[in-house]
Amino acid sequence: MDPVGSERLLEQTTPRRCVRYGTWALWFASWWGLKCLVLDQDASVYLLCMSLAVHVRIPPPLGQVPPLMDPLLVYVQGWSSFFCLLFGGLAVQSYLSRGDASAMSNRGHWYLLSCLSCGASSYRRLQDVEHTQRSLRVTTKVTVKRPWLTKLHPYLYYFFHSVPGHSTDVVIERRSPAGLHVPLDLWYVPSTDSALRPVLFLIHGGAWRGGEARCSPQAPLLQSLAASGFLILSCEYRRRGAAWPMQL
Repeated sequence: MDPVGSERLLEQTTPRRCVRYGTWALWFASWWGLKCLVLDQDASVYLLCMSLAVHVRIPPPLGQVPPLMDPLLVYVQGWSSFFCLLFGGLAVQSYLSRGDASAMSNRGHWYLLSCLSCGASSYRRLQDVEHTQRSLRVTTKVTVKRPWLTKLHPYLYYFFHSVPGHSTDVVIERRSPAGLHVPLDLWYVPSTDSALRPVLFLIHGGAWRGGEARCSPQAPLLQSLAASGFLILSCEYRRRGAAWPMQL
């Protein structure tokens, strides 16, 4: 490889390597935070680790086990605006507390950093929504009413077969087409109109090892797009006993 190509490859791999090492450091630090939570009744360090973890991807299978489990991080990310205000209030309370000045000050620093991290997550989420709307050329109203249960966690869409749309409910239908080894979910608004619809094909996360087609952090977005006229195909893939590339 020529020297210029080697330099470019190094520029591309170095940031990724730094992110990977940082993710591992965060995962190990979260164990210390969990120890502080359980033994010292101090949640500030663990909450900081969680608020930082929403910006990275915990590699499987570590993302499915404590201390930084994906379902928990999805919840923090989805409610990042609320947690930003909550952690900000806890930081102010810690700074104004009359207890151990040093300990309360350090705790206030951790809460303040957690507040800033969640604020950054909220900003990124809003930017992603705007980018998605522009990319998919969605011109109609996107926001729809979510079932109250799914506001607790987006994975709870698993228990619904229909959700509210703009004027007609969005149907969530599981099908098992002949020739496929796994089922897929269809999200759509029933219509007699024969006009063609834009299609979004989703392969859920899980690194080919876990996850479920309907237990997806993107479920609220799928509901909104289906209500706006999209046909959503969310597929399953083979996991146990399937060697790559059998999942495809």
